[in-house]
Amino acid sequence: MKYKTFRQFHKRNKGTTMVEMVVSFMLLSIFVSSAAVIIFNVTNLYYHVRSESYARQVADIVVNKVSTEITGAYYDEILTSYNPKIYEKDMDGNDVDGSAIELRDRTNTLVRIYAKDGILQVYYLPIVNQEDTSKSRVATIWNYDKSVYNGYTITELDFAQANSTRNASLASHYQVSDVNINEYDGNVIAVYMKLESGKYGDFTVCRFFRIYNAPKNAEIEYVSH
Repeated sequence: MKYKTFRQFHKRNKGTTMVEMVVSFMLLSIFVSSAAVIIFNVTNLYYHVRSESYARQVADIVVNKVSTEITGAYYDEILTSYNPKIYEKDMDGNDVDGSAIELRDRTNTLVRIYAKDGILQVYYLPIVNQEDTSKSRVATIWNYDKSVYNGYTITELDFAQANSTRNASLASHYQVSDVNINEYDGNVIAVYMKLESGKYGDFTVCRFFRIYNAPKNAEIEYVSH
């Protein structure tokens, strides 16, 4: 009878000792800390991947427009004044975000390409038809709607003949490695672009495009101011 009373008293007083509580809280804190580190790393990775994905989409849209103009540019070994030229500033001396390239496109329209106010601007100069003024064309600045940039802005856009020392300088400035100017022909144009987002940070682009109408030993004039 005494044994039964003791067992009942023991069961009614089941509980957790102080040591068990301390150990439990220690294990819980370790688990929470580990989970927080994992969640933090996964979140950072997610934002990094998403930011790079967004930046690449914007870069592809912008650079594809630039490449369309460059690859089809007019080139003449005799009428060199019609050939592509790279300007440290806009031809009229206006400041741009980087440099500008001027060329004649497939329709023989004089075109200037540059970045200003954070966006790509393609300036189609006027065409004056002396015989039929109705066929003349007024100057037009073409650009994408800002929504296309998905919160990014172009902070710098630069051009260089790929086999020039200027290309090596730009590669260093944009921190692009493995650029050997001796590997490129004279009809290749290097395009560098830096995108910036207040939410996702910076993204650098380096692409090379060939002027198919120009010979491999083409000379592209660079005009500094």
